[in-house]
Amino acid sequence: NSSVDQCWNRNPNNNTNYSWRVRTTSLGSGSSNTGPVSDKSGTGNYAYTEASSGASGNVAELTSPIIDMSTATAPELTFAYHFYGTAINIMYVEGYDGTTWAVLDSIVGGQQTSGTDPWVDTTVSLMGYAGTANFQFRLRAISQGCCAGDMAIDDFSVTDGPGGGSCVAPT
Repeated sequence: NSSVDQCWNRNPNNNTNYSWRVRTTSLGSGSSNTGPVSDKSGTGNYAYTEASSGASGNVAELTSPIIDMSTATAPELTFAYHFYGTAINIMYVEGYDGTTWAVLDSIVGGQQTSGTDPWVDTTVSLMGYAGTANFQFRLRAISQGCCAGDMAIDDFSVTDGPGGGSCVAPT
């Protein structure tokens, strides 16, 4: 199933172009020489870009629901990623304050050497968005072309405080 949860937005919103999709671990990576063999837990789903549907320079965006961080004092975004493949280009992590998108972080090139390598956990500070009522983040992946360039992400969380703190609920 390649559907993205209705609270999230993907652009393009289809399964025929370079786009974000959802894969169930029981189906494996679906590709050879790129992507993880399972989600981080080994039993769930993960989101990924399908490189075999793209050309160099194609952009796929995955945007979160609006998150109310008006009472947050030290917000953080945490997630895991798996970038295995010889044609991995770049993924930007961007934040939105209701007016402007800004790049918060980026991951460039292959980070794993096989589909069985462990996922990498990362934390992105959202301190610049503390007190923001209409925050969103998005992942903007840019394709290097077909075919070994699947970028996978899993286990998203926005929390208030280092190390997890209390969850900041989407609105």
